[in-house]
Amino acid sequence: MRWCHYMDYTPQKDWSIPLLNVKDNKSSIGIITPRQAYDLLNEIKPSHRPAFALMCFTGIRPFGEMERLDYGHIKWGEYIDVPGDVAKWGSRTLHDLPDNLWSWIPKKKSGKVMTSWSGLHQSRRRACVRLGFKYPADGARHSFGTYGYWYKGMEWAMHTMGHSNYQTFQRFYRNKKASKDTALEYFRMSQ
Repeated sequence: MRWCHYMDYTPQKDWSIPLLNVKDNKSSIGIITPRQAYDLLNEIKPSHRPAFALMCFTGIRPFGEMERLDYGHIKWGEYIDVPGDVAKWGSRTLHDLPDNLWSWIPKKKSGKVMTSWSGLHQSRRRACVRLGFKYPADGARHSFGTYGYWYKGMEWAMHTMGHSNYQTFQRFYRNKKASKDTALEYFRMSQ
């Protein structure tokens, strides 16, 4: 507005513009507890369990990566290949995965792991209502990032999730209220 006065577009005036006082939201990143994850995995439809377990215990993105992941990409008990046409930032191989993951994944040779994102989302939402808790936004991925950090370290968690930026990981994928003991409990859950 001062520039407008300088250019003779407006008369001089005290241009005091009140600013909105917006508080910086320093809320914790939403994660699910080990008990909530276990209860959810047992409560959702059996056809959705493998996909949800992969999201919880590998941090694979639900959109893009989970939608296109096939059982052919999984070498049961050893590793998971997330090929470039599936991964957001290029192909990666997920090694050194938690033992409990394999108890939730059937030994199949082909077929989509996640049959339908909307089906999984509805099944998870209904299970949360029955279990009596609210599922946080991106709860499985954020939970993996947080617990993975304590379980095997930040580099392992970032690689498994497909991240390369430390600041992004620290800001969006790590709840500082979690502990190593909680992480070990999270990665011990099996079917």
